[in-house]
Amino acid sequence: MNDVEVTQGDGEYIFHWTEPDVTFQVTDLWKEHHQTHCYIQVTCDLPGIEPYLHGASFNISSTSTRKTLAKELEERLEAPWRDWIEAICQYVYQAERQGEPIVEISPQKPLPEEEQYRLFPLLPQGQNALIYGDGGSFKSYIAGLFSVMVALPTEGLKLPTPIYGKVLYLDYETSQDEHEWRLWRIVSGLGHDPDHFVSVYYQRRSSPITEGIAELRRFVRTNDIGFIVVDSVAQACGGDIEKQEPVSQMCNDLRSLRTTNLLLGHVPKNDSGDSRRGKTPYGSAFWRNNVRSAWEAKATQEPGASEADLGLFHRKANNSKIFKPIGVHILFEGDSVFFQRNNLRNVPELAGGLSVSDRILGCLKDHGLLGVKEIVDLLEGNANTISISLTRLQKRGLVVNLSGKWGLAAR
Repeated sequence: MNDVEVTQGDGEYIFHWTEPDVTFQVTDLWKEHHQTHCYIQVTCDLPGIEPYLHGASFNISSTSTRKTLAKELEERLEAPWRDWIEAICQYVYQAERQGEPIVEISPQKPLPEEEQYRLFPLLPQGQNALIYGDGGSFKSYIAGLFSVMVALPTEGLKLPTPIYGKVLYLDYETSQDEHEWRLWRIVSGLGHDPDHFVSVYYQRRSSPITEGIAELRRFVRTNDIGFIVVDSVAQACGGDIEKQEPVSQMCNDLRSLRTTNLLLGHVPKNDSGDSRRGKTPYGSAFWRNNVRSAWEAKATQEPGASEADLGLFHRKANNSKIFKPIGVHILFEGDSVFFQRNNLRNVPELAGGLSVSDRILGCLKDHGLLGVKEIVDLLEGNANTISISLTRLQKRGLVVNLSGKWGLAAR
């Protein structure tokens, strides 16, 4: 490789030979069945020869594809193609295998908890987060709301001020028109003039993330994108959504962008789950394993009603505690949609998703001093489970026992 100039960065490799003047560009790297694939483009700058020589998907790990590419190029221009292609494959393979440089680190005091999030407590800064649930659980509206909150200096749902930045929405499910209509309703409901709203970047996509990751990296870098929404990840994955390899590849590609990413997903209709643990995205644990934070969305809406209730339940965390559920009341009114925080204890269809401890605290807040049997009857729960939960709450200083009756501890 002494006679070639190599440039690499952000998952792209460029090899330029001066004698003759030939350039190989390697982009869109992905792994499948332990083999490394890419898109390879070959160009030249020689008089009397078309500058574009060849471009195709390419398996770096395959000897036969190397021979096929060399033979194709030999028909167009005389050059040591086999040696060059072999050198390129070895270089890219070793570089991808080594990964980023090893650096020496030392302990650093963590940032305050809220500063570790682009939007606390839902979107860990610079990481992949997942919101998943049944169809019709308003995931796209919530993602649209978060996009507006990040792109526009505004607050919503009584959440702390987000880290503002530019937003890119990758849409695999709807259309630009539908997305623009949704943004109009959200911005209007937040009390802003939609005609003067700072825009978000939008792309209607059909190809998997991995196939266009090089172009995506360039766009993110050029436009200083800080927050990306992927709606939804089944199409963005581009492989078997129940297999680890395509899921991990897509999540790693998104992670390489160094942006905060919100992934929207669904659950199978036959996944019953349970109220405490929740359903599994696409019936596979790989989805929750490959993100840093996962929230399940559950919604209830009466037929024909212009309002709905949504519960966001925290199912997975890597660097934090499991946060309490977030209740949202959604009201559609004219050309606006309004979002308000709501106590899920007031929504019977969603209250079952609360922890036993939270339901006990709510019950005591509503009814005052109660015996264990009264709490069991009100919550329609198990006496042993409630007794254990009361003891734990007492140790945490949240409840007190007064002559056999339980009540909230004075604050």
